[in-house]
Amino acid sequence: LRDKYTYTIKNLCKQSENFKNWKTSKSQFSTSQILSVSDIQRGGTVTTTLGKWVGRVSSSGSDTRLGQWTWMTFKGDTNLTVITAYRVCQEKGTSGDMTAHAQQSSLLLNRTPTPDPRKQVL
Repeated sequence: LRDKYTYTIKNLCKQSENFKNWKTSKSQFSTSQILSVSDIQRGGTVTTTLGKWVGRVSSSGSDTRLGQWTWMTFKGDTNLTVITAYRVCQEKGTSGDMTAHAQQSSLLLNRTPTPDPRKQVL
């Protein structure tokens, strides 16, 4: 899905006047390790930098396991790291099969008998 979203963003930039500032962009995506059977993947994050700021990005990364955060570090006199995080809204209980809460709970079961994705992201 990451490749599909990157391709879609680049095509939108080329086709629309509204995206003229997106001609130069860098995006970092995160999704959980659980594969979706459709084009929809609940949860995840994206951090995008546009225009002249792209040249200042020195590094970037993401949470490749749970899909809870992405980050980019910008070089300058003082380096600046921007973190984009996603915290699921369900506190406890049941959730749909492919919600972000269900995906993260399933992946956290390997580490704890009582997973709580909402607390884990803090």
